[in-house]
Amino acid sequence: MLRNHIYILFLLLTQFALAQQVNVTNIVRQGNFNACSPNPNPTITAEIIDGDGSSVENGALVITDPCGFTTLRITMSNLRYYQPDANWPHGFFFPTGDNVSVANVTLPAGWISQTSCTGASCSAGDTGGVGFYYDGTAGQSCCSGGTVNDGNPSNNYGQSNMDCNTPFLIAFDMTFCNSKIETAITEFTLQGTSDGNTGCWSSPDLNINKVSFSINTVESDIILFDPAPINPDVITTCNNSVMNYLVELTGGCGNDNEITWWTAETGGTMIGSGSPFIYDAPGDACPEGTIVYAQCCPQGTDCDSRVPVIVGPCSPPSDTPTFNPIPPQCVGGTNPLPPTSIEGYTGTWSPAFDPNNTTTYTFTPTAGQCATQPTTLEVIIEEEIIPTFLPIDPICQNTVAPILPNSNEGVPGTWSPSVIDTTQPGIFEYTFIPSSSSCAQEVTIEITISEEIIPTFDFPLTYCMNTTTNPLPLISDNGITGTWNDTLIDTSTTGFFTYTFTPNDPDQCSNPIDLIVEIYEGLTLNDNLQIELCDENFDGTFEYDLTLLNGELITSTTGLTFSYYSSLANYNSDIQIPSSQWNNYPMTLPTTILVVAENADGCRSDYAEVDFIEGQAISLLTGPYEIPFCEGDGVNLNLFQNNFLTNEPDVNYKYYPSLNDAEDQISEITQITNFIPLGIGTSIYVRIEKDNGSLCPEIAEIEFIAGEEVSHNTGPFGPIEYCEEEIVDITTFTSGMAIESGVTLSYYETLTNAENGTNPIPDETVFEPSGSGIIYVRLEKTDRCTVILELPYAQLPSPEIMNLPSQLVLCEGQDTIEVEAESDDPNASYEWSWGNNQTYSGAVITITQTGTYTLTVIGSNGCRSTQELIVRPGGQPIITSIESGNDYLVVYAQATGGGMLEYSLNGVLWQASPRFEGLIKGQLYTVYVRQDGCLVTSYQAVILDVPNFLSPNGDGHNDQWTIRGIEVTPKATIKIFDRYGKIFVDTNFDGNYIWDGKYGGRPIPSGDYWYILEVPTDGVIVAQKFVGHLSIRN
Repeated sequence: MLRNHIYILFLLLTQFALAQQVNVTNIVRQGNFNACSPNPNPTITAEIIDGDGSSVENGALVITDPCGFTTLRITMSNLRYYQPDANWPHGFFFPTGDNVSVANVTLPAGWISQTSCTGASCSAGDTGGVGFYYDGTAGQSCCSGGTVNDGNPSNNYGQSNMDCNTPFLIAFDMTFCNSKIETAITEFTLQGTSDGNTGCWSSPDLNINKVSFSINTVESDIILFDPAPINPDVITTCNNSVMNYLVELTGGCGNDNEITWWTAETGGTMIGSGSPFIYDAPGDACPEGTIVYAQCCPQGTDCDSRVPVIVGPCSPPSDTPTFNPIPPQCVGGTNPLPPTSIEGYTGTWSPAFDPNNTTTYTFTPTAGQCATQPTTLEVIIEEEIIPTFLPIDPICQNTVAPILPNSNEGVPGTWSPSVIDTTQPGIFEYTFIPSSSSCAQEVTIEITISEEIIPTFDFPLTYCMNTTTNPLPLISDNGITGTWNDTLIDTSTTGFFTYTFTPNDPDQCSNPIDLIVEIYEGLTLNDNLQIELCDENFDGTFEYDLTLLNGELITSTTGLTFSYYSSLANYNSDIQIPSSQWNNYPMTLPTTILVVAENADGCRSDYAEVDFIEGQAISLLTGPYEIPFCEGDGVNLNLFQNNFLTNEPDVNYKYYPSLNDAEDQISEITQITNFIPLGIGTSIYVRIEKDNGSLCPEIAEIEFIAGEEVSHNTGPFGPIEYCEEEIVDITTFTSGMAIESGVTLSYYETLTNAENGTNPIPDETVFEPSGSGIIYVRLEKTDRCTVILELPYAQLPSPEIMNLPSQLVLCEGQDTIEVEAESDDPNASYEWSWGNNQTYSGAVITITQTGTYTLTVIGSNGCRSTQELIVRPGGQPIITSIESGNDYLVVYAQATGGGMLEYSLNGVLWQASPRFEGLIKGQLYTVYVRQDGCLVTSYQAVILDVPNFLSPNGDGHNDQWTIRGIEVTPKATIKIFDRYGKIFVDTNFDGNYIWDGKYGGRPIPSGDYWYILEVPTDGVIVAQKFVGHLSIRN
């Protein structure tokens, strides 16, 4: 269908270009249009100028698509208007409405378009519809307060020169939907009114003033609605007392489109599509009389023709309520009849409920619901039963209880509680609750729970290993008889063991019990322990902490109690050593101590004998013991151990500040390898012990004596004077510092590092100093105290190079550049070097070639400064593209070899930005680009000026359409077309382009047109595409 539509449009456009005429017939005049004498007929022509789905054949308008539209240019000439009682023509109403619209109306001057016009109070005050009304009366308006040409025709007279002697012309474009054409002849009417009705003349015009005409038409072969929509009835449905209304809409489209359904004749909302379509009407009221509209034309086309469909009456609802069956009821029960049906219908029951007799009841629905039919329901009444049960014997506490019994009558039901609880003794009630389906009474029974008796025993449950026990009793302390799983408690193995007593008479209401018996392990002490003691206080008395024996005698002492005896006789008499003497028990050697251990369970070990003997002492070399040292230096005490012993293995040395500390072994000195003595003549004490304790310790006094310094000159030394970045050999300045051989020198940048001997200068022969400072020289020799001497150094000033640029540009065509160097040292000398070992001496140099030039300035103190000067050639910029906008140009260029680009529109004034704004359309500009202030390149550019108005009427204004600035953009293309896509200009051109608004040698109609102007790139100018609107007025 889409392809046919496009093809037909193309044919219509071709035919319209030939201005085809449609035959006009049946011209009929009424009222003032027919009252003139003489009375010639007007001439009416109809010319097709636009359309979709229509064509002209043999003078008839043939419709091919009822969903399209047609526009005719109607020209009515030789019209005459009679003026009864000086009633001048005041308004014209064109054939509008009923899918007809009018545009581009041609009338004599003074007529303006109005949506409506109501006559003044001095006239009949009639109201006219949409049309053209006269507002150009010469002189004053007929009503006070109004002025001429004020846009309010109601206070004006009509146009006086439109009379029987002055024929006039009216022309207009009439557009109508093709669906309007339904017969061989289609009639249209033009209506007029006088100023006595819609103007301000006081005499009303009673005539009906019309000019009607017909055109020959051929309706479309396509029936728009096939089959035509019909007015449907409403299907009423019910759901839970809620009525719902469904409308079945049917119809079809002869143009193969799917029929759609709408809420309004125009616009509105689409409610569905297709046929049949079930329309669920909104709301809960019957939709009878509702109008929906059927449409077969595609939505959004110029002619959306719709036909109304009127919804018919609603069918009445009909339904019967339903109820679930009611189970048999007991005599005297409550009313079981439900107030609402399963579907939710309400109503009344009759007769009234009888709780003693079986009865059938009738339910009548309440009016206004879906249900209208009554229904019946039977309620059966049954006699009441009293259930009976077999008796239950007493039950022992905490035993498995029997299941509660069923009734002897077989009545179903449940017990409360549901099971017998035997956890508590006593008499408890259990209630039988019959099921609701049986007519039986509740019954309560009593059940006795006899108290449980737990056997009790009073005999030990803990024993030491391998002890003798009595047989286990067969009668509990509270008189329960029974048996054990073992008759005797076995103590041969340690651990926890379970012995179970089982009552042998179930009537005793007693259950088996378990007793846990624990067997403890026996205690055995080490009986071969010998301990050597030393005279710690060196007074002939030996002391020992007896509690230290515990861990020596048995591995684990946890939970054990120990007793100590000084002799076997004391042990036999249980005379223990008092606990107050345990920590430092005094004794004379040799001697023996007896020890006994006992655990918390009373298990006691045999005694163990511990022998104490005196240990052997260490033999020292003959003193005194002295260590030389240098003030401030640390001493490695380990280096002097041979002063005390000779080749004694496995010896441990510990050092203390005082003799008491050494005897008590407190405040031990830990800085062994770097001990700092308090001064010359001070002492410390060393405690010497064998690692294995085989010998008793010895304590010796150590005295510190003064050491000897390295022999050296006192100086001063230096200073070292150097230039910036100069390498210095420090050793050339230190040869006279030491005055004895065997001295080692090391060099440091800080005094702290020199004192500590850390972070020395890595290579003193290639030292790189910075600024001014001091080098610290450390002099060392074995058996000598270290000496530190100072060697100062100072940096000489370097000459400063002044006013020398880092870079210069030698432009193309420039022969030389003269450069003059300066320094803050007036006696400095200058040396230049460049290229292949080329040199020059002097402050001023003339440069003739590009390259890197190195300047060296030698100061009067011999120090040097160096700086480079790069001389490079000027760059050659390349313009890559130029972008134009509404009033600006943007230049895109590339610099070669680095450098800064500058831009200009006149080669005089330069700027860093490549963007030029505030430019004039159509004016030619030359864009200049330079780099490093040297080479200049240029290009021409323009901002096109495309006008949007053309009036080729020969009045000398806008007679031609000229694109200003197009002459510098070769190979451009231009297309001009109307709103239907018809192309009037399609051409390529070079240079200027001028169009006179003609097509095929004839002026094209006034109206709105569009253009597409495309300018290709020439390699620099950026390609552009202009799309715009062009208004043509002939």
